[in-house]
Amino acid sequence: LNDTIKLFISEASKKGVKLELKDSAKKKVFFGDHDKLTQVFVNLIRNAIDAINSNGIIVVNSTIEKKQKWLITIEDNGVGIPRKKLDHIFDIYFTTKQNGTGLGLYISRKIVLAHNGSIIFSDGRFIGTKVSVQLPFDAQE
Repeated sequence: LNDTIKLFISEASKKGVKLELKDSAKKKVFFGDHDKLTQVFVNLIRNAIDAINSNGIIVVNSTIEKKQKWLITIEDNGVGIPRKKLDHIFDIYFTTKQNGTGLGLYISRKIVLAHNGSIIFSDGRFIGTKVSVQLPFDAQE
């Protein structure tokens, strides 16, 4: 997760977006497919950056829940996802981007589910969107 954040610091800064990591799970080790989970986080952070104009904020929060689950939330203050579109964001080929393929969230969800986790989108505490990824520590793909 830390490496993924580092990939986007420069891009976010150029766009005038603040990308912040709050990581209280630093010392915990999670066993899973590194490349596939990186793909999930790259996709989620990319979507957040795309949804924000300058002076935006993205907060990535990594915590431990009940010593059994790793919870990663990504909140942005972008345009948000309209309620009727929220029901379709994991559908294959569904996209709101002009040049999108509609595969990013579909594949991300499959990866998270393969790790016995969950991924949920909701309205964020800001104006934008909040996505929560929950992964059990005993999950291995």
